[in-house]
Amino acid sequence: CLTPTFTGTAYQVAFVVPDFIDNVTYGISKLVLVDGPGNHRSYHGSPPNTYFADSDLANVFFSVTGASPDTVPPTVSSLSISAGNIALPATISLSFLATDANAGVAKNRQHCFIFEGKTSYFNYESCQSLTDLGASSYSVSFDFPAYMPDDDYFLKSFAIFDRAGNATTFSAISTDSVYPSTSEPVSTFTSIGGIADGSAPIATDIYFSDAAYHPGDYAELYVHLADFGGAGISEIIPSCWNLYEGNYGQVIVVCGSLRYLGQDVYIMDFYIPLDKTSGTYFLYDFSIQDHAGNTTYYTHNTAPPTHYSEDTALAAPSFELSTP
Repeated sequence: CLTPTFTGTAYQVAFVVPDFIDNVTYGISKLVLVDGPGNHRSYHGSPPNTYFADSDLANVFFSVTGASPDTVPPTVSSLSISAGNIALPATISLSFLATDANAGVAKNRQHCFIFEGKTSYFNYESCQSLTDLGASSYSVSFDFPAYMPDDDYFLKSFAIFDRAGNATTFSAISTDSVYPSTSEPVSTFTSIGGIADGSAPIATDIYFSDAAYHPGDYAELYVHLADFGGAGISEIIPSCWNLYEGNYGQVIVVCGSLRYLGQDVYIMDFYIPLDKTSGTYFLYDFSIQDHAGNTTYYTHNTAPPTHYSEDTALAAPSFELSTP
């Protein structure tokens, strides 16, 4: 993410091309422009296509030669968790050593960590950058909420990346004492004092960014969500959502993850396949989940739907698809 500089006639950004990437031609795959109030517009590129999708804006390209591609993942060792027993809510940290002789450890990249309860099977996931402690030592902190069930938890999986995108992955099951193919003990802790959240989230509004699209376009689906149980909305979609044309005609299956925009608004981008025919497409069903695992499923009431069976006031969004 870069802050542009206004030159008097145009905006420009500067970036450094590292020497560990592949010697190929590069173009922009996604460009997001954001103004002061936070309004944004996305452009999706598919190099080597000359133009961004559904736009007359030309992409830009450059070729790299003389680089030395890095294909070796970082070395990770000396895992250490700061507490073995916690009273929820609580914050604990995980520290470790990580070295990478070529590209270097990607400390500013989002690294995802998943803890799982051995009895409840409750999953806690956190994606965050690494804190550089110096001397090849890094740490991450986890804010475990009150709604987690009391249980014995273990760090089920995580991956540490270098700046070239190579990853060292750790994965375990509940009976493992060390991570397979390593000598590193599985990180564990025991929690008490959890308060169960049994309230599922709800959708208060849902709509597409535009009323009409063409095959090959990228569309945006906006969802306003609320969760009154305290766990908060999960930005991981637990299942795929289905768009149907008319009375169960053509189908577009939307799978991906929600992105939080602020307040109660979430967004998801998806691609409309080139083989889809013209017609009115409705969102027939979708589901939302909070971090405690409570899920609300919204299902269509008619074909095509006017609203959802779970909430007769929630209108089913639609858009017109037309072929050029």
